[in-house]
Amino acid sequence: MFDELRISSRTLRPLCFLCFVMILSLSICLSLSVSLSFSLSFSLCLSDHTSVGGLGDSFYEYLLKAWLISDRTDVEARRMYDDAIEGIEHHLVRRSAGGLTFIGEWRGGHLERKMGHLACFAGGMFALGADGSPGGQAGHFLQLGAEIARTCHESYTRSALKLGPEAFKFEGGAEAVAVRQNEKYYILRPEVIETYWYLWRFTHDPKYRDWGWEAVESVQYCMDVSRKQGQEFTIITCDQAIYEVVLGLQKKNPQKYAKLILHMGGFHIAQNFLGAIGHLMQATGIDDIMVEADVCLRRTANKIISGKDSYAMLRAHTMVHAAMFALHWEAFARWLIIEVKDLECMSVLAINVQILLDALSEKDVEKASSTCADATDQLKKLSRLMAEFDEVCTLFITYHKAMANEHGHGDDSETVHPR
Repeated sequence: MFDELRISSRTLRPLCFLCFVMILSLSICLSLSVSLSFSLSFSLCLSDHTSVGGLGDSFYEYLLKAWLISDRTDVEARRMYDDAIEGIEHHLVRRSAGGLTFIGEWRGGHLERKMGHLACFAGGMFALGADGSPGGQAGHFLQLGAEIARTCHESYTRSALKLGPEAFKFEGGAEAVAVRQNEKYYILRPEVIETYWYLWRFTHDPKYRDWGWEAVESVQYCMDVSRKQGQEFTIITCDQAIYEVVLGLQKKNPQKYAKLILHMGGFHIAQNFLGAIGHLMQATGIDDIMVEADVCLRRTANKIISGKDSYAMLRAHTMVHAAMFALHWEAFARWLIIEVKDLECMSVLAINVQILLDALSEKDVEKASSTCADATDQLKKLSRLMAEFDEVCTLFITYHKAMANEHGHGDDSETVHPR
């Protein structure tokens, strides 16, 4: 399919150039950063929210692992890690009234006594980074990792199903428990189990293996309850790494897990989907235009095309999609005039939309229904005209429909075929 959709870079470059002129103008108007260089992003993207959880966790973890994979020769990475850990311990690490050590979140100038499940990876990170700590603090950081592991374990044992919530509080009488309803869910996040694994490897204390097995039994219990309630299948949502592991277990034990349906989380589904769009567009020269227009650096453009940077992909594709849609509609309007097509459907459609809005505000169901029927007929006529016009821009339409599906506006029943 991809081979059929490829067009020459020379054909697409004028369109891409116009797209990115619009993108850059939009970026300036919205005060967006159009450069992904570290200094500019750092200066423009600071916020008043500091966390060891989502959107920040990997930075600290990778500093330490960069030092380790360099056979401990990358002293700059180690220094940055030590500085970061010193700041985390000074500003974010606290002890609750019940004696539990937790990592809070700095927001709006004060410490929020809340810890996310994602931040539970830090127990393992502290243990992994203990050896090599300055000032003979190896024992201190190993102990800190153990305390974080205990706190995260408590968040599991204090929940009804013995599975950790997405976030848990340490205030108002709450101790390692979720308070808000939108925090009381579990999606097979691996951070707590990861910390157990590191602590067991460094201490060989059997309690960490026991804690890990408790989580396995809790998941099994949920599956058993589903079966007893007559639910034929159990659906488990997990991230990509855990998805691959659980899928392997399912293949090894097909009868035991025959009724288990694995569902990869929305974040990773979107990442893979956007990666497929990047693959579709890779021969068009769009990555070169991103670099030439200073939208991003070369390495970031490569990541966008290969599907390895979710946030950069979403930002870039959203902007390209918006710019190309505007250009497409403008070209369609010119084509209608040049080809002397019947434009009545567009004027009638505009009238019907206004009538529909009035009917809805008046709660006139009968009028709204009949207007919808008329509007549908006009949309079909307009759709046929667009299909005729779209014969000359197949690649864009494929891209547009893919992005529409990504944003939840596409028709899943419609298959996009190259003409």
